[in-house]
This record gives sequence, structure tokens and C-alpha cells, in this order.
Amino acid sequence: MRHIIETGTDGATLCFFDPAALPLDFDSRMKDDPMEAFDTLAKDGRLWWQSTGSDGGYLFHIYVNEDLPEEIRQYARDPQTTARFLIPSGVVWCSGAEYAASNPELRCAATPRGGLGKYPQMGGKFEIPSGEYSLSVWNMEWPEDYVEEKVRTAIGPGASRREAVLGPICGFLFFGGSISLIALVFSLSRKWWAWMLAAGAVATGLLIGKWLEKSPAGKAKKALELGYPSFAVELRHLADTGLLP
Repeated sequence: MRHIIETGTDGATLCFFDPAALPLDFDSRMKDDPMEAFDTLAKDGRLWWQSTGSDGGYLFHIYVNEDLPEEIRQYARDPQTTARFLIPSGVVWCSGAEYAASNPELRCAATPRGGLGKYPQMGGKFEIPSGEYSLSVWNMEWPEDYVEEKVRTAIGPGASRREAVLGPICGFLFFGGSISLIALVFSLSRKWWAWMLAAGAVATGLLIGKWLEKSPAGKAKKALELGYPSFAVELRHLADTGLLP
């Protein structure tokens, strides 16, 4: 069985865990010294974490009791293994490390207000049979332009050219308009036409972006991109493999 989880981080660190495997004082430990808490829990097989080197979005493919597909295995690098990874409740959360908490969906001292309940794009969960698992995690290193070429082939040359033109325009309007609005706020400007132009640029950028996302080509692109993870994970139930008594 494969699970696909989209995550994001503003702290250049990702993690996954079953909240039921965390100690009762996990939230306070995260507030005091999160890296020490992560290291200790990782050694105990209660949490996996890794620094990414940069903020942004990251995609996980989790394969439960099955091998990685050949295409993914071909580009999987630097495996990390844990002999026993604890999943006592069967619910596993993947997210930016700053959202790690005993209840990731609720506000707590260790996460931004609302946690993943407020920022669902920064993580998600999947459910599997509870128990102890062996864990292997690979970093994916796709060749340059590999995924982009797959996308261009799938959506066709016309849609690719349209996105190549409209994508930068969308970004320019949205970010340019946003910067202009911020400047107008700090300058206390009363030039209504400047406010209208800036707000119009932001709105137009958002509309173009939404149109690109909801178009048939945009949906096809999103579906295809979900097939090329940043991290590939194998979880094998130890009871099924005969490694538990």
C-alpha cells in the first residue's frame, strides 16, 4: 500500500511520527530543546527527522509492506534505516518539524497557532495497522529536468507554452502588487488610484494562478508531480515479517 503526503517547512526540517509513541512531556521538551528531543526519540524509534537544507514543500511516498517501485528505487539515495519504529496507534503524521506536537492539529506551545489544523498544507497523516515496523527512508535525487520533461510530455506543448508565459506573469503581478501594497501602508499614501492598481495586480495574479491550477492541464500536471517524491519510505510490519515473537 502506498500513501502520498505533501508537507512543508519554514524551519528546513521534516519529521514523521505516531503521536501515541511520544512521551507525555513532548510538547514541553519541544519548547525547551527540540533538537535534543528529536535525537533521543529517533534513537528510540519513536520519531524520524531530517534537516532539508532549505524551506519549502516536500513530498513523501510511504510504502507499507511492499518494495519501492523500480523507477523510484533507481533514483533513491542515502538510505536511513531503523530496526524498530513504533506506531502504537496506527496514525502517522508527516510535517515540518515545527509542527511536531502531541496533537498536531491543535494549538500548543510548540507549534504556530492552529498547528496543522490552520496550516494543512504543511503536513498530513496516514493510517496503517498499529505495531512495530522496520523503517527505511531514502532521499530522492531526480536527474535535472527529469520531472519537468515528464510533465511537458504529459500535458502537451501547447499547455507547456501557456504555463511558461502565464506563470511568470502571475508571479510578477502577485508579488509586485503585494510589495506595492506594503509600501503604500507604510507610506500612509492617500492615492486611491495607487491602491487600486496594487490591489488589482494582486487579484489578477491570484486569478491567473487559480485558473492555471484548475485547468485540465494544471490538474494533469499536479497528478503527475505527485508521482515523484522528495523522500521514499518503506515500512514493514515486524509481526508480518516474522521478526517479532
